[in-house]
Formats: sequence, structure tokens, C-alpha cells
Amino acid sequence: MCIVVYIGSRSPLPLIPWNPETPAFNVTALTEHEMSACRHFTVPHVRYAGSHTDCGCGFNEGREYPDAVDEPATKRTEALRSSSLLANYIRANQVEQIYSCWSGDESENREFERRVSPDALIAEDFFFRERELLVIDHGTA
Repeated sequence: MCIVVYIGSRSPLPLIPWNPETPAFNVTALTEHEMSACRHFTVPHVRYAGSHTDCGCGFNEGREYPDAVDEPATKRTEALRSSSLLANYIRANQVEQIYSCWSGDESENREFERRVSPDALIAEDFFFRERELLVIDHGTA
């Protein structure tokens, strides 16, 4: 099972296709089964955001459970690289909200909400929680 990450904005969000030949941060249109994630957003444009692993798991690697992975420093470096690209995308495209959950739980009720800056996403101890809405504060460093 994978953690999935959705991003939302008042403006259309550009796509960054997933390329298995060069795995990296990607932004894709929602599939039919992902459309239920839109219920968590107050903005009209929602996309799926994936890490270097294609899913959202790569954003958390080595950060959420560092003792549970082989080579946590390497995994954390990869997670921070994907998270940095996500933070840059959020800044450049004025993403206002992020919702994360386990794949398949998109229609479940939200459990958590917090306000964060884009820089918070690249903190070594940051990770996406299950069924959490993040409100992005672009005025906070």
C-alpha cells in the first residue's frame, strides 16, 4: 500500500509526466478512482504529485520511520530531493493545499490539518501523514 499526495490550486497546475526511465518528481492528472480526493480541497484544480518512486512513499523514505529502512541516509537524501522539487513546484505554481492518504482512502474523512510553509516539506523530520490536509502558507519562511 502506498501513501498518495494530491495538490490543489486556484489556477490550473502544469503536468510533469512520470518517466520510469528517469524516475523523479512528477505531477499527473487524476485517474477516475482518485477523483474522490477532490472532496478535501476548497480549490478547483487538483493533481496527483508523485516522488521518485512514482507514488508518495518516496517523499517519506528515511524520514517517517528511519529505522525501518535499509540505508536510511540514502533514502532520506532521495526523499529530500523529491521533496525539494515538490516545494519548488508549490512555490512556482501557488499550490494552496496538499492532501495525503493511503491509496484507496481518498473518500475517507480527513483526520488532520495543519498550516505549513513550502520549506517545511524539506525538513529532515517532515513526513506526510495519513488523511491530512496541509494548507500552504506562502508568506512564511
